[in-house]
Amino acid sequence: MTKVRIGLGPIFGPGGPHIRVGFFGGGLGGPGLIGLFLAFVLIVAVVVLAVALIRRERQLRQGSPIGSVGADSLQALRILNERFARGDIDADDFKVRRDLLQGSA
Repeated sequence: MTKVRIGLGPIFGPGGPHIRVGFFGGGLGGPGLIGLFLAFVLIVAVVVLAVALIRRERQLRQGSPIGSVGADSLQALRILNERFARGDIDADDFKVRRDLLQGSA
């Protein structure tokens, strides 16, 4: 009898007509559909984590005065804002000092 092949498995064999689609004898092997689902979930989780970390890094860089988050520079800006709010320095002095701290002077 002639064997007809569909995909990777025979359709007519010793046990009668049957369809075997898959690798190395049919099916997904090993963990089957659960393993396939878990692998998909793992890949999606890695992509989501990578995107979240990249977005967080961009937000931190945009929100910081000199391009990197430094506790000293943030503290200096906080103190400068407090001094301006109390009236210890005028608007021109505040702008000059703020620009120096942000690196745009």
